[in-house]
Amino acid sequence: MTKLRVSRLNHTWLIDVDGNILRHNGHLSGGDELLPGVVEFWAQIPAYDTIVLLSARAHDHQAATLHFLDKQGLRYDHAVFGDRKSTRL
Repeated sequence: MTKLRVSRLNHTWLIDVDGNILRHNGHLSGGDELLPGVVEFWAQIPAYDTIVLLSARAHDHQAATLHFLDKQGLRYDHAVFGDRKSTRL
């Protein structure tokens, strides 16, 4: 049997926003809310890894969503909302 080893190279994380880090559709029903364990999970992602956020939320909700995540201290490198791509500046 071959022993598996995890690469020590940097990784890219593709993380969907709704239902994984924020309450599903919270932005439409009272405001965004982090799900339990998200802060602890985020703290385990190595600093040199790349985080790409994915969301089907309309582009109109992008700025408010990213602002909320910034206030929570959740870092990310890129964000894709709706059918448009945006890069964090």
